[in-house]
Amino acid sequence: MKILLSLVALFLTVSMNAQVVDEKVQNEVNILRQAHVDTFLFYSLSCNGGLIPLDTCAYEQTQYLFWTKNLKTYLKRFDYCKEYKPIQLDTLNPLNFFFANQLLIAKEVIKQPTYYKVKKTKKGVDTILNTITVDHSCYNKFEFMLNKDTTTKVINNFDLDYVKFDNGKKNIYYSYNQRTKQKKLIDIVSKLLGSLKQDNKFETE
Repeated sequence: MKILLSLVALFLTVSMNAQVVDEKVQNEVNILRQAHVDTFLFYSLSCNGGLIPLDTCAYEQTQYLFWTKNLKTYLKRFDYCKEYKPIQLDTLNPLNFFFANQLLIAKEVIKQPTYYKVKKTKKGVDTILNTITVDHSCYNKFEFMLNKDTTTKVINNFDLDYVKFDNGKKNIYYSYNQRTKQKKLIDIVSKLLGSLKQDNKFETE
């Protein structure tokens, strides 16, 4: 009974304090706008289908904010528990990459895993497209904001990285998906965040 009550209390706490990270990010954006910053890139990685974490710092997904000021690009991390210092970026720069490829990224569509199945009929040959979906996956979310214009892309990792079906058939869109600018953007962000975490660059205020 105590365990049940604790879980209920935990759920209520999560619900009452929802969007804490969103508020932190928005407050930072408001401060930066007052300093005449008008270009931002927001990034987060979320996975569905999991249980409510017992670690209070993992109640909400960590978010990252990129911005440019005086020709320099900065990154700041936001999570449920801590406050982090901004980091000035060097060569790996997701914001510049997104800005340079904005039109392509906006038009690109990551295609659902698909394979062809050829079936003979009395009238000839039919080509059937078979696809697959899952209830749980991880999603990379990018939101690029320039002044008041916003471009949002949510990329399903399952669709992006699916190679082969259980029957041995190859996903006909795998190579296409891997060549997209969206895939390149994810690789840049993953490499950057991985390097910063490894070198303990995310310092708390």
